[in-house]
Amino acid sequence: MFSRMFSWSFVVAACLAGLFPAQSRGEEEAAQSGTIAVKVPASSLLMTRQETGETRLDRSFSNAGLSIGGKKYATGIGTHATSMIPLPVPENPKVLRLEGACGIDDGADGDGSVEFRVMSGSEVLWSSGVMRRGMAAKKFSIPVAENGIRHLYLMADRVDNNSYDHADWVAF
Repeated sequence: MFSRMFSWSFVVAACLAGLFPAQSRGEEEAAQSGTIAVKVPASSLLMTRQETGETRLDRSFSNAGLSIGGKKYATGIGTHATSMIPLPVPENPKVLRLEGACGIDDGADGDGSVEFRVMSGSEVLWSSGVMRRGMAAKKFSIPVAENGIRHLYLMADRVDNNSYDHADWVAF
């Protein structure tokens, strides 16, 4: 059983009231934006589905550091398209938005092509369009509070084929 936790950047209502310490950004910036890192059980990664290999926490699919478009990221999930990662939305503190970024990991040996999507059930909440190795990470910010969303799914779909489709989801 996993006891390790991983962080994801959620915008939280309670932080706006000053009830939670800032963890994902500097305290002053977080107090203004309301963004904190919310701990999510790593056991939720057990439900991940992907075509090949394994999903890695804070590492790329090839077990190196996370790097997209020449920029390194300390926190995130490395996977391979086609994949689906369930992400439970914490109930406490009250979550307003999910924020992050995604892209093809720089460590892929060839040119991959992936379309990233964030979904709730069958509804597409955000789509990256086709991304290729070397492109800068694409940021997303998805409202969840007003929709009552309890579960999100991070999807990475292959576009041309699934060669070199090393997909990273990162916190910024």
